[in-house]
Amino acid sequence: MEGILAMMIPIAAIVLGIGLGFYGAYLRHRAYVERKNLIEKAIEKGLDPKDLVKELGEMKIDHNWGHRTYEPARYLKTALILMGVGIGLALPLYFAVNPDVAWWSALPFFIGLAHLIYYFLIRNRKKPRPE
Repeated sequence: MEGILAMMIPIAAIVLGIGLGFYGAYLRHRAYVERKNLIEKAIEKGLDPKDLVKELGEMKIDHNWGHRTYEPARYLKTALILMGVGIGLALPLYFAVNPDVAWWSALPFFIGLAHLIYYFLIRNRKKPRPE
């Protein structure tokens, strides 16, 4: 029984990880299609889509549908979270488990450090103007 359970855990993790990725892509695509249909209906009725979006207040009309907006603070938040995860993993792995496996905690820490460096490089850039 333990052998079957030991094999099911990684299989379930892989299937769920891939499934969640596809589900996120599906939700993003569905939101894109709904926004596109809403704008098409507004154009058919003779309404200006920009006015419609202003009334809704949440959507943005730009040329990069589905792309994230330029927000340097997002990189700072990601950096702090990843560095915290790295430090949070290092302490229990070093003291409670085995000091030889504590180096794994360096991976999220240094990825967070890379995000922090990138944040300091781009924080003073000006946002591109929408046309």
